[in-house]
Amino acid sequence: MYHKLMLDCSADQIQRLTLVSEENGEIAMQIQENGEWQIIKPEVATAKKDAVDRIVRNISDLSADDFAEKKELKEYKLDEPPWKVIVDLKDGTSRILLVGDKSDRQYYVRSEG
Repeated sequence: MYHKLMLDCSADQIQRLTLVSEENGEIAMQIQENGEWQIIKPEVATAKKDAVDRIVRNISDLSADDFAEKKELKEYKLDEPPWKVIVDLKDGTSRILLVGDKSDRQYYVRSEG
């Protein structure tokens, strides 16, 4: 089976993670100089390091099993996705993942652009 990494970056390159949804609004977390994660939106708070590290590792390892045709984007809710994940890297670049419907234990995801 074909697997392609969705972000093409390692977990240690990620400095900020932003989750955006219509239902929950925007939640942003940023890694601090001491290696701890801090929630910076919607309010400033200490994040659970283990939980955020696990999310960051999972996102950096996210791979595709297959690719949808452009005409299938609406079918999988990738034309107007309910979730957006913005990954800001230490080199100043960003990656955006659009998250659509769930199928069994997997989600339909596409990279913006």
